[in-house]
Amino acid sequence: MMITEEVLRKLGEKFGLMLNWSNENVIPYLKELSQRVIQYEYFQSIFWLILGIICIIMSIIFAILAIKVESSFWLLTIIIAIIGIAVIGTQINDMLLCKYLPEKILIRFINNNG
Repeated sequence: MMITEEVLRKLGEKFGLMLNWSNENVIPYLKELSQRVIQYEYFQSIFWLILGIICIIMSIIFAILAIKVESSFWLLTIIIAIIGIAVIGTQINDMLLCKYLPEKILIRFINNNG
């Protein structure tokens, strides 16, 4: 994973680090820090992906109940299914970004967590 010096500088500023680029320990520390941020985002995406899957399972259960009981669970079923699909799609996108464009994850982290 190659991360540019500008992204590393902004990441250091985010954590309140005044960087002396002549110090040999700065770059390895910031690379490790950036990898931890990316891992955090990846595992957070896994958590939300599981919740999205639970939403899909709940919508299937509600659909079965709506058929058996002949009630009006359909609106609830559709809403939960849409939420589940949206969460799953978003989190798969984030996981792909963690793998192939980690700089974008770092920039988003820097900009969002103020």
